[in-house]
Amino acid sequence: MSSVLTRWLRQGLRYGICPVCRAHHKLDREYIWGFFDQWSMQDTAVEQFAAGSGLCVPRFRQAWDAAQSTEQRGYLQLIQHTTAARLVHELREHARKQRAEAAGEPAGPEADSWQRAIWMTSGWPAPTRAASVPEGDSPYTHPPAAEKPAAPGAP
Repeated sequence: MSSVLTRWLRQGLRYGICPVCRAHHKLDREYIWGFFDQWSMQDTAVEQFAAGSGLCVPRFRQAWDAAQSTEQRGYLQLIQHTTAARLVHELREHARKQRAEAAGEPAGPEADSWQRAIWMTSGWPAPTRAASVPEGDSPYTHPPAAEKPAAPGAP
């Protein structure tokens, strides 16, 4: 374990708070600062980041509070608006495909949009498997759930 992490854990014990929570908070803060350093808020970096899934609301709040300029906040707002608008579009498409008139249409990247919406708003881990990614090629770490066997007498 790194000496920095060990020091944060000991400080948590000394201050009477959960040492893991203290270390978690410190790491979150370090990551947010690193976010601004890494992305440097230049147009090409912002475009690349906006093409992804954005920040969950808890991390967005931390980044907003840590922003040191109106320009950085403007970039954060642009990124979040772009990614949220894309997610809302996918949620609408998912809802449309659930209606009878769309029966038989294949699922696309919108199939797990409801899970990504939960992740984006609450900070939960991302879905374990994207519907738009073929099985075995998933970027997520968890394997897909095993299928349930068919009921006796079922075709």
